[in-house]
Amino acid sequence: MIRGDGSGFGVSRRPRLWIDVVRWLAAPAFAILVSFRIDLRSLGERLAHLDARFVALFLVLSVPFYLLCAWRWHFTAARLGAPLPFRRAWLDYYLSTLLNQIMPVGVAGDVVRAARHRQSLAGDRERASWRPPASAVILERFSGVVALAFFVVASGAIWFAREGRASLLLGAATLPALALLVMLGWRLARRSPRLARIALDVRGALVERGALRFQLSVSIAAVTTLLAMFACAGYAAGIAMSPSAVVQVVPLVLAVTTFPWAFAGLGPREAVTAGLFALMGLTAEGGVAVSITFGALSLVAAAPGAIVLLLPRREPA
Repeated sequence: MIRGDGSGFGVSRRPRLWIDVVRWLAAPAFAILVSFRIDLRSLGERLAHLDARFVALFLVLSVPFYLLCAWRWHFTAARLGAPLPFRRAWLDYYLSTLLNQIMPVGVAGDVVRAARHRQSLAGDRERASWRPPASAVILERFSGVVALAFFVVASGAIWFAREGRASLLLGAATLPALALLVMLGWRLARRSPRLARIALDVRGALVERGALRFQLSVSIAAVTTLLAMFACAGYAAGIAMSPSAVVQVVPLVLAVTTFPWAFAGLGPREAVTAGLFALMGLTAEGGVAVSITFGALSLVAAAPGAIVLLLPRREPA
């Protein structure tokens, strides 16, 4: 959220306090819970013998994933009147993802790419507005969440068809959480004219003049690539997942990671994956192994972001 004085990102202290508490305590709490529920020796054996073929395939698939995300950001920024060269969008997306994974706040990378975009817009002026670059980041991420929602619905349908009782338990656990998020978002929107101003950009960036078709196509392709990468992480850890099993599990895991947990959801992601694997009749150790492998390989895939800081900022003519 943007401060009214244009000084950067921020939220009121009261809601931020409990969000920070949840963010910091969730990772160790879930990690401890998982450690008591799984066989750590079996987990270690799986992680020690990763299949290099699928590790390589994971890293190969990460390239089109970053290209799709950069294309989506490039398009969104242009629609908001804040042009961003595609090459810069691609490079800064690597940097942003890397920072989101290694920084404890979970959204540091998004703040940095908005700041770098703002700096590129400033040109010869001393100061550029925060609103266009911040809105571009927020709406680009929102586009991905909307696409993910389609996969979550598909996941729910598979759970209901295959695991009637488990799907009821899953629904009983997730519906209150979703209701809480909706209520929180509604209250923040009512109290914050900043969110109302951002909403004015939604039509131009996400809906009008072919934007909806573009955003859905690119975002669905990006989520599909993520599902394929998760499946590769599974095969690398010795866990073969059918396409239907991937759709059944992975969208729910990705949905959990959309919350800005500390260190890219490490802890909650493993707990959710272990729980979903157990509901499917698989081993919790296998779920944790796949989740840790996915997280580790995602960090390796984002590693080129460290090089971005060494590159010149000026775009070629």
